[in-house]
Amino acid sequence: MRLALCSCTLATGLRMASTTPQKAARRQATTAGTPAKRPKTSPHFRKGAFPPVVDEQTRPHTLLLGTQPSDTSLRENRYFMTNANVFWHIVGDALGFRRGFHVDGRTEACDFIRPHLLHDEELDYDDAVKKFTGAGYALWDTVASSQR
Repeated sequence: MRLALCSCTLATGLRMASTTPQKAARRQATTAGTPAKRPKTSPHFRKGAFPPVVDEQTRPHTLLLGTQPSDTSLRENRYFMTNANVFWHIVGDALGFRRGFHVDGRTEACDFIRPHLLHDEELDYDDAVKKFTGAGYALWDTVASSQR
């Protein structure tokens, strides 16, 4: 079984690593007068994760690992639900469908994604998950919960 990490953490780490000393000094200077945020130590800020998504009839050949769902995904109780998250758009392009589910009043893909989509047939979330898992893929969050 192949494993793949699905997280923006890598991109964030690369962005932070690419900073210059001058940028770091400017950032420090602009935040010097800003009061420090209080740490979120209350258990009310503990965020959970989702159970694995696997098709009972199809043995998975690839397990895609996530870390922690976004607040939008937690609210909607669905993997990768932020409108700007390209996960379901990439999956749809690979498996022959277009993501037909969005949140917060959006009815189609974001402007920076839309021109690159390959297919017209829209699937709702449940059908997209069935097609994804039926093709031998599975999803699982690696972190059960965290404080953030």
